[in-house]
Amino acid sequence: MRIIRRFYILIIVLVATVVHHNAMAQLFAPNRDRVTITQYQFVSQEEQDSIFIFFSWEESPVLGNLRAQFSDSSSAIYTWRKYNSAQRQFNLLPGEVDSVLLDIDRGGYRVEVTVGDSTEVYTAWIMIDDVEIDRLVMWNNNCERLTLALFSKPDNFYEVNSNYFTYFNYYTTSHTPLSILGPRGYFGDYTFKSNPDEVPVGELLPFLQNSHLIDLEFENPLNQAIHGPLYDASYEITIHTPFGRGDLVAVTETIAAIATRVDFEIFINETTDGIPSWEPGGDNPSGEALLEIKLESSSENADSLYWKLNKITKLYPYTTNVIWSDSSYFENSREVYPPKELMVPGYYKVEHAAKKISSGCIDRVILPFEDNVYLVVDSSFFKDAAIPNVFTPNGSNPVFKFVLPEDNILSIKTFKIVIFSRWGNQVYSYTGDPKTWEGWNGKIDGTMGDAAPGVYYFIIDAEGWDGVRYRKGRYKGFLHLFR
Repeated sequence: MRIIRRFYILIIVLVATVVHHNAMAQLFAPNRDRVTITQYQFVSQEEQDSIFIFFSWEESPVLGNLRAQFSDSSSAIYTWRKYNSAQRQFNLLPGEVDSVLLDIDRGGYRVEVTVGDSTEVYTAWIMIDDVEIDRLVMWNNNCERLTLALFSKPDNFYEVNSNYFTYFNYYTTSHTPLSILGPRGYFGDYTFKSNPDEVPVGELLPFLQNSHLIDLEFENPLNQAIHGPLYDASYEITIHTPFGRGDLVAVTETIAAIATRVDFEIFINETTDGIPSWEPGGDNPSGEALLEIKLESSSENADSLYWKLNKITKLYPYTTNVIWSDSSYFENSREVYPPKELMVPGYYKVEHAAKKISSGCIDRVILPFEDNVYLVVDSSFFKDAAIPNVFTPNGSNPVFKFVLPEDNILSIKTFKIVIFSRWGNQVYSYTGDPKTWEGWNGKIDGTMGDAAPGVYYFIIDAEGWDGVRYRKGRYKGFLHLFR
């Protein structure tokens, strides 16, 4: 871990709380770095006091001086006092009788300047900015978060924010404490970054005024689980000091990422002309049996991946049965293909877990996310609308085939159609997939001669993957062949 201090040459225009010294005052700090005035409530501008800010470094400490004089610069007698917050009064500094008070510490100072029987009283507050950043180190590193600790000198953030830059309104009976720091305190203006910058640190969560701990935690939007960083990185914090003293910088060593985050997507094969086409399943993945799915993991910082395919056996009460699982090293199971024979009509949930073996961190998610949303394999159906009753081999409808089979026929396991002449003679039969059936072109099986115009009789016998049988009844009828 290394500590860096950056210096900048700045031209600063003092505004707001940093203003020019009141011209009437006769108490100076010749070697101060910044000056502002108090903000006593219900007190006139003329009655406000000066606040002198000195910059001091550990390797080259700076001690301030105060110099007083009578308003007309006459030779005077000087009595110095220092504020005691416990007693709420300015106590005499014995032996300090010169016009210059050397090597002063932080606090409130008052001087009584006497010429003859005239005494002028001046008060000023001394602030010393000698805050240092000691180091930024790993405090705790677990699956949920990485916690860094920022150590300063002094090593108490509360002390810096509450006492170092505080003065007291002695015009009130309670001597109300006031601070020249803003609401975020001394350490509140900062820049925080990682190297490499794949770790999206952003706003620290939290970086409190009075805490030296910095939590780095992130939420997986898939399951709202909290996890730590997913990449090895070092971290750098830059404190932009509030009075323009210069930046204070601390950098950690490289810290290993031990957390993991799970993520995956379901793809469905929508084969066209025999060519696989994997399409995202979206929030409500569904398809017909036998459904071909691909599970693709985009989990991060994982060594091993685990998959489970759960079939919902009962919705109320909710029960499941694991019908397929897979686990292996990360690269071997980034994409997996559950056997399509398992994907019969029903409702399914896919569970995926990612694990970082060295740390034991695990993240898990189940898709689809909502309780009442599932991966659905559609029940079978064979609509009457799929079956025409007229065809013209030499005309505009040259083939007797199904109408829009992709919409009207679903999840059929077995299918057979037999066509007879009106005298009961079989002229055609087909067994196979109804969606890929090319239809009857009016040729007689065996002889391949043209069937005569007239009325024919068909029988369909099919069974869905859900066990539903489609036969006889609605699935037999007449068709007309015209030439």
